[in-house]
Amino acid sequence: MAARKALLAATAVAVLTFVVACDGDTQTQPPPTSTTRSSPATTTTTSNPALPTHGAPRVTDPLDAEAFADEPCTSLTATQLKSLRLGAGHEGRGEDFDTSDWSCKHLGVGSARALSVSVNYYPNISTGLSYLYEEHADGEWPQWRPTEVDGYPAVFYSDKDPVPSPYECRLDVGISDSSLVNIWVLYVSHNRLPDTCAAATKAAQAVLSTIKSVS
Repeated sequence: MAARKALLAATAVAVLTFVVACDGDTQTQPPPTSTTRSSPATTTTTSNPALPTHGAPRVTDPLDAEAFADEPCTSLTATQLKSLRLGAGHEGRGEDFDTSDWSCKHLGVGSARALSVSVNYYPNISTGLSYLYEEHADGEWPQWRPTEVDGYPAVFYSDKDPVPSPYECRLDVGISDSSLVNIWVLYVSHNRLPDTCAAATKAAQAVLSTIKSVS
């Protein structure tokens, strides 16, 4: 949890730099990131009778996302990307991706060019939404809004207090009791301000549709 908070703090600095570079409707590509993985990512939908915990809701129709955890940029099809006004993603980890796990980041195109959408499966988290609910029970994520995405339990959350930032939205969706998918949306221009959580929901719906198509 401390490592995750440290990454979030580092990311805030990177985001501020990105905002300065991108303000005025000029899209700047993120800095190069490593494309080397130390080990393959894995997920599991194996039933664990001990889950869920800490008040997390149960996932009644689990999905198998193992094929996507190691290649998160396959989570959105070309058709979906066009509908979401996103470009092809690039994969990596670290500060620019807000995670030490392998993630995919898509930058907006056209009128959405100030938007970025990242997809990550947190393959090293084996307790799904229970992990996030435990963090919240321990005082993390003061901004906390449980929801559902196409029938799957989910949470909007933020460490910004007293109000969440309108320039970002984090959404975790439980795809089984032991696994989740994270959608992280950033808006990097002060000229226009879309509903970042609406964008996160649309992206999550598209990702779930892709996973279902192969499950």
